[in-house]
Amino acid sequence: MTNIVLQAKDNIEVYHAYGNAHHIIVQSRMLHKREFKKVSDTDGWFTNVWRRTKQIESDEISDANIFATIQNKEFHVKGDDEGYFEFNITCG
Repeated sequence: MTNIVLQAKDNIEVYHAYGNAHHIIVQSRMLHKREFKKVSDTDGWFTNVWRRTKQIESDEISDANIFATIQNKEFHVKGDDEGYFEFNITCG
């Protein structure tokens, strides 16, 4: 089994990640970190809808440099203007 390490100071939201012993694809997006308020049993309907809306809303990081380490080798990609990036790596 191969370990993939993605490191960032903010959040990496992984959409798709798959591979085998020879090829790995990771499709993701860089987003600014957010702190979410704790959910309480006494929260009302509006509070829950508002909280969920804030969770869905994204604050992307454009043109970010992203590094991945796979089998002790480092790979680099640059995100686009909406924070999306993809690693498409053939392993030896």
